[in-house]
Amino acid sequence: MSSYPSPQQSYPPTRYQPPPTNGLGLAGFIISLTGLIMCFGILSPIGLIFSLIGLGKEPRGFAIAGTVIGLLGSLIAATFVLAIAGFINLGIPMFQLFNGQFQTTMQMDSAQYDIDNFYSNNNSTLPDAPTGSALIASYYDNWGTPIEYRPMQGSTTDYELISAGPDMQMGTNDDIVRMYTAFGFNNNFPATPQPNDTDPGDEQINFAFNDAAQRINAAFAPGTPPPDEATGT
Repeated sequence: MSSYPSPQQSYPPTRYQPPPTNGLGLAGFIISLTGLIMCFGILSPIGLIFSLIGLGKEPRGFAIAGTVIGLLGSLIAATFVLAIAGFINLGIPMFQLFNGQFQTTMQMDSAQYDIDNFYSNNNSTLPDAPTGSALIASYYDNWGTPIEYRPMQGSTTDYELISAGPDMQMGTNDDIVRMYTAFGFNNNFPATPQPNDTDPGDEQINFAFNDAAQRINAAFAPGTPPPDEATGT
């Protein structure tokens, strides 16, 4: 005859066993994915390290996925960093070149005043090349080379000012060349308008322009930059 357990007999309770977890693998996956999506892969190398460590423990699913994503993100991050470094390495010389050209053109604009002053004082005649270069011998480009003067052939008013550029050699591709047109002042008008002139005729207008020019010339020594608009006015 079979025996049955009495109502008082009990069986031991069955405990729930949670599935095994891999914290490092999961953390590596999350960090790698976040770095890839939101940070141009910058965080992916950290996620890759966590994922590689997590490969030594079961389960490996998230660790494997984190390793793949971490590698991809790390490659993107490396490309991004190299691109920035290349831009900086290229940008600094470009800035220096631009700044050098700007400073040189400022020196040329100052040298223009001496050439125009010679033109005014010599019956609207430009100096020849040696004379003009001697007039502006105190002007140097941003690389320490004297600025040269060259009158344009076939013109009585146009001339060029030339910088040897960064290589400090004339006649090369990096030379800086600017063309100017001489502007002279006619100083032969009377010091005052005719007393009988009541309307501003051409002579009075010319007097006003030339008188203003003489005032500016007298106020600013040769070799100095021309005044700005507010100061000149």
